[in-house]
Amino acid sequence: MVAANRADIAFAIQSAKGTPATASKYRTFLTGGRQPGISQSMEDFAETTGSRMISDAYVSQAHVEGSPAIYAMPKMAAALLTAVLGGRTTTGAGDPYTHTIIPASTLPYVTFWRWLADLIFERSSDCKVTQLVIHGESGKPITLTATVQGLSPVYKTSQETSVAVEVAQRFMHYDGAAALKVEGTAVAHIRSFDITINNNGQIIPGDSLTPYDVAETDLSVMVRTTQLVVDAATWKRIHYGSATPADLAVPSTTPVELAGSPAGVDFKWTRVAAAPGPERSMEILVPRLIAQPFDIEPAVGANPFVQEITYKAYQPASGASITAIVKNGISDAAF
Repeated sequence: MVAANRADIAFAIQSAKGTPATASKYRTFLTGGRQPGISQSMEDFAETTGSRMISDAYVSQAHVEGSPAIYAMPKMAAALLTAVLGGRTTTGAGDPYTHTIIPASTLPYVTFWRWLADLIFERSSDCKVTQLVIHGESGKPITLTATVQGLSPVYKTSQETSVAVEVAQRFMHYDGAAALKVEGTAVAHIRSFDITINNNGQIIPGDSLTPYDVAETDLSVMVRTTQLVVDAATWKRIHYGSATPADLAVPSTTPVELAGSPAGVDFKWTRVAAAPGPERSMEILVPRLIAQPFDIEPAVGANPFVQEITYKAYQPASGASITAIVKNGISDAAF
């Protein structure tokens, strides 16, 4: 019998397409999902053989797919946010280093290594992290679920262990106490959230068994919160244009864009504060969000209203549509 919980993934950002990383810089266990690895497509030879049964098949394509879910930790968060957004500036003369990560026109290529219980070893290069979902809920660790698409899987005969598995300083939902802000105001009753960064990646086929490329297309950022309904102000603003609409007010024709200072949402989780330090934190700022319509429904029983609210990001007139700021112990040169 082989235990199913013996698995990890390792990865490193490549210098260029076609140049697999020689060694990993990040390694982590999984909380679920699929390790990045080979995915093959098979089709039938459809011919007029005179038989009622297909007589043969062929492999039509081989590429890389994966959807690993991991705990958010300072190194993992900075690396995966860089992979899914593309632009990173690192400052600081020593630990902690501050990584400011924003969308770029292209995404970096990443090499992933897969280890599964000494049964499967793979290296997958020329991959892109085309989507990342940051999820949190009361009393639990923050998780990161990445969608990986790539070009070049190869088999390996041993596990990639150039770096140790990161297991410390997992961010918790309560590390964001009094720091989950909507329109500049902390909302203490956010019981769960999802921040979805989606590059809408596409596999581009070519003249080989493996694809030619992975393309990032339209960038989409969505923020979803589940929280108490303490008043109907947001509902009124969305549907009738004001938190206090007049009697016989008619439906609004203007979407509700979140205001405040800072505008939009500003979620920050601090695992280690600046004192005693060195600081370990993760912050996500999405400045231009439009609230999506929702309804508030009655229910049998006297439980409090709980509502799921979704916000969609749009490009601001200036600055980035989303900014991630992660503080950890990795310098720019070591990244």
